[in-house]
Amino acid sequence: MRYTLPKLMALATCYSSFSLGNEYIYETLYEMSYNHAFEIITPGVAKRWEDNRRNIFLGEGFCSDKKTHAFFDFNGEYLGSIENSSDPIENQNRINNKRKELSDKLSIPMYEGSLSEWGYPIAISCDFDTDKKIYHGLKIHYGEVEEGLMTGTIRDDNINYFSVQRKPLEFVFNGMLKKGDYNLSDYTLSLVKGQCFIESSGNRETRSNSAYGICQISKEVFHNECEKKSVDIYHRMEQVSCQLSTLERLERNFKNKVKNLFSHLDEEEQEVLTSIFALQAYHTGYGNIRSLLFNSKLPEDIEKYSPEDLHLTLILSSYGANSVGVNSITYVTDTKIASKLIREYVPNKEGEE
Repeated sequence: MRYTLPKLMALATCYSSFSLGNEYIYETLYEMSYNHAFEIITPGVAKRWEDNRRNIFLGEGFCSDKKTHAFFDFNGEYLGSIENSSDPIENQNRINNKRKELSDKLSIPMYEGSLSEWGYPIAISCDFDTDKKIYHGLKIHYGEVEEGLMTGTIRDDNINYFSVQRKPLEFVFNGMLKKGDYNLSDYTLSLVKGQCFIESSGNRETRSNSAYGICQISKEVFHNECEKKSVDIYHRMEQVSCQLSTLERLERNFKNKVKNLFSHLDEEEQEVLTSIFALQAYHTGYGNIRSLLFNSKLPEDIEKYSPEDLHLTLILSSYGANSVGVNSITYVTDTKIASKLIREYVPNKEGEE
């Protein structure tokens, strides 16, 4: 779980410039995003971004050549690709040159990025190691490889209440969710496995900045908010327990805010949107997403947007603000795709009890 992206990616203050043709307009990426995103985003944006990310995940379509970068506008429209360079500086120059080319050709805004700053049009690498990050992760999830099998117990007041012996992560998730200890929406429950997959591909020793384990949880959250002071932070069952309780808390915090701001949605749609914001906050931080809700404008034809579209529109229009970068834009979408891959995967049952 990451409450902030690396400081290098923090774009609250940017020093590059935004331009449309040769006309200087905005000084920050966020200012450009806030003003331009609403001009071009249309209903269906969430589905378009999901289709794009699936191509990137699986190396299909415009990502059939993985040694490329693909470019997109806020609306999820694919704009073109470039071949990658092995030199990072040269690669960044190619990306910015393509942005300028697209801006001139399509009369769209551009924002020069750098090795430490995002830019626009949004550029995403197709160099995604499918075999390692997708299919090996699925084998870990279903216990088809040794590293995916677990032996352990979760304790409550020193009383064993859930134990496993050489069982896969899939078994642990199912067992914990069946206990009914977590008051989570059906939408969230359908995505928790995919979220864990996106965070770590199920690898126990995953560490990223200040986040640890299969659910990428900080020490502060794990030991204090989840009250696991004497537990190994890499303990996978306890990681899942902390993940679920954190999502439950975030859902509670967003429920009334979503109800008040999106009163035009019916109860089921509000529940979906609440779940999506809880998942987003797990990655981007509760304070950042709460601020986004209160400070962002909404589409004029809001009734035409699905809960998924509304969420992504708000995230895209905040691109470049605080911790909102490309990883934030794609986080919930990637979680949905991973969840589908887990459901679609047919595991090899040999060796299971």
